Amino acid sequence: MLENKKISFLSAVLINTNIVIGSAFFVGAPEISLKAGFAAPLVWVVCAALLTPLVLIFSKFAYKYPEAGGIYVYSESELGRFWGYLGAWLYFIGTTAGNAMVLRAFARGLYAFSCIGQPLGSIGISQLILEVALVLFFAWLSLRNIQLFERVQLLFTGLKIIPFLVLAIGAIALFAPAQLMQASNFTSGSLFSAIPAVLFAFIGIEACSAIINKVDNARRTGFKVILTSFAVIVAVYAIAQLFIVGMFGQSLNDPFLAVLPRMLGNSALAVWGNKVISTAILFSFLGGFYGMFYVNSWNLFAMAQQRSIAGYSLWQRLNKQQTPWASIMLQTALLIIMLIVARSGDLLIAMGDLGVLLAYLLTAIAYVRACPGLLGTAGVVAASVLGGFLLQEVHGFGWMVTLPFWVMFIIGLIMYRRKKAS
Repeated sequence: MLENKKISFLSAVLINTNIVIGSAFFVGAPEISLKAGFAAPLVWVVCAALLTPLVLIFSKFAYKYPEAGGIYVYSESELGRFWGYLGAWLYFIGTTAGNAMVLRAFARGLYAFSCIGQPLGSIGISQLILEVALVLFFAWLSLRNIQLFERVQLLFTGLKIIPFLVLAIGAIALFAPAQLMQASNFTSGSLFSAIPAVLFAFIGIEACSAIINKVDNARRTGFKVILTSFAVIVAVYAIAQLFIVGMFGQSLNDPFLAVLPRMLGNSALAVWGNKVISTAILFSFLGGFYGMFYVNSWNLFAMAQQRSIAGYSLWQRLNKQQTPWASIMLQTALLIIMLIVARSGDLLIAMGDLGVLLAYLLTAIAYVRACPGLLGTAGVVAASVLGGFLLQEVHGFGWMVTLPFWVMFIIGLIMYRRKKAS
């Protein structure tokens, strides 16, 4: 039967990695080079070091609770139903905002292709309409079974490998240690100012915990999926950033599209090669979007199973493919609303980081409750430190940028209280 179907350890690692690595790195890597100079690869390592206690906590919880729901299950089991609901709702807000940002980047990039943008514009299809259409398409796709999800994710992973492979080949021919020394615009302040943007690129490091029950032999392999994918993500980010600085210094030009012209000149091969790379990068954005969209539906499903959200009897219903169709529809509606209301990229990044960090903090506190000791304390400290960097950036944007976040937060509280009062 379909409900007994599982995905392999390798597929789970690729899915989790594919959810995380995407638009935030492809778009943000040149800015990190500009801010941190030769220390740009170190920014990724510093952020990863701060996240490591949290990743270890997630892996230990995945071993202890190999079931659907992830963050909700962990906090609910150790702190109680309200705190489990609160952590899951915060995480849902954060990851939905992050997904909105990714989808917007894809739609903007698609419109940049004159052969697509001009015809769409001529028939009145705006970027927002395109974004809504994409949400509806991926909602339909998410209604299918876990095997289709696995196959589509593997396809997106293949696309994502192309630009990184070109970057690695370019590094063999173009990497110059002297470029690293010339990229000297580095201070501790510039390093830390890059942390919020880097943190956004790590959102979803624990995403597979929401569907850990779908992984073959979940108790023995689920925690390994989180640890292995995190190690792969950190290595890819740091090494790719090193290649970028070593080849192009602090240039804000797209490094993935600068390799072939540097190696081949303005030949037809370089032009067509860059078209392939651009297309691969653009469509790889959708891999992360689809992955997070799918697993987020299971977070809502977990809240509904524990009767922690208004309308719980509806949101926990499964279709014949054993996917939570009603939770998918609820997430679709909320995501469309967020796309309409939050048109600012800074707003979506702030909402994404804030929601996820608060959920991480609650998970770390839950671990302190479950296993008092150094790891839980380190997790609380790490989430607090990362939160400090984020609040400093939000202060620069202006606190009004977080208003939609708090509106959605209050809506979530109302939904919980309505359930309690009924």
